Amino acid sequence: MMIRISAAALLVALAAMVAIGLPRDAQAQTQIAPGTPRLSSFEPSTGLAAGGTKVTLIGSEFVVGAYVDFGGVPATDVVVVSDSRITVTAPPNQRGPTFVMVTNPDGKFGTSSAVFFTYQEAVTSTTFPLIQAVTPASGSQDGGTTITIVGSRFVAGATLTVSSNLATNVKFINEGMLTAVTPANAPGPASIKVTNPDGQVGTTRSVFDFMYGTERNPAAAAAIATPTPTPAALAPVVKLPVAGIGLMVFSGGNNVELLRVSGCPQATAAFWASDGLGAFVTYVPGTTITAVNAAWNAMFPTSLAANTPLIARCA
Repeated sequence: MMIRISAAALLVALAAMVAIGLPRDAQAQTQIAPGTPRLSSFEPSTGLAAGGTKVTLIGSEFVVGAYVDFGGVPATDVVVVSDSRITVTAPPNQRGPTFVMVTNPDGKFGTSSAVFFTYQEAVTSTTFPLIQAVTPASGSQDGGTTITIVGSRFVAGATLTVSSNLATNVKFINEGMLTAVTPANAPGPASIKVTNPDGQVGTTRSVFDFMYGTERNPAAAAAIATPTPTPAALAPVVKLPVAGIGLMVFSGGNNVELLRVSGCPQATAAFWASDGLGAFVTYVPGTTITAVNAAWNAMFPTSLAANTPLIARCA
C-alpha cells in the first residue's frame, strides 16, 4: 500500500531534520578523506576558449602522476611541481566558468567547487613572461642554489637575473618552468627577472620572493675565490731519480728535448702526462708500436708547454 505525504508535511519533516542535525554517520561522510587533493586557486584564473593557457593550480595533497581536467576535458603538459602546485596547459572549452578536477593516481580526486576557471574569447595581456613562484624561496649568499621558476610565457633561450647578477645554468623546461643556479649576492631580499630572447621582461611580484641568507656555501665560495690552478702550480718540482719513477716539471719543447733533459736512455724511458680528465697519456720513446704514443701525440702534436708536470720512468 502506498502512503501519500503532502508537500506541506514533507517541508515540516525537512525542517525538523535541519533543526536536529545530520546523524553522526552522515556528518562523517561529509569530511574530506586524508590524501584527497584540494584546489584553492588558479594563476591565472582566466584563459582563452581556444585553449593553450599555462595555468598553475594551487592547493594541497597533489601527487606526482595526477590527472587534471577542465570541465571534463583533459589538460596537457601536467607537471606536479610540489604537493601544493601543479602546472598545466588548459584545454579548449566553451566560454564561461568551469570547474577543474585533480585526480591522484590512487583515484582520490578533488574539484574546485569554490573557485572556477573562466574561459573567454580574448585575454587582455602582453606577451611578457610571468613569474608566479620561485622554489626554494631562499639560498646561500655564496650562490650555487638551484631554483625552479614557475610561471608562463617562458621561451627557450631566456636569461635569468637575480638581483642585478646573471644566474648560471639556465634551463628551459617548458613554457611554464625554468631552472637556474643563483649567483652570489649580499644577504637580503632579491628580485628575479626573466628576459625572453625577444626582449620581453618579467619580474617577481615581490622583492621578497627570493631571500639570500647568511649561511655559506663552501663549494660555491671556493669556485669564486680560488682560480683554477695551472699545471705548474699543481706539480711539485722533484728531481727525476737516476733509476725508478719520479716527478718532473719539463721546461718545454719537443719529445727529443724531453728525453735529453730527463737524462734517461731511450730504450727504457717512459713519460706520462695528465689529460685533464682524470686519465694519463703515455710516451715511450723506444716503442715501435704507434698506438702506444697515439694519445700523447694527439695532445702534444709539436711540443710540450713550459712547466708541464710529468711522471717519468728511468730504468
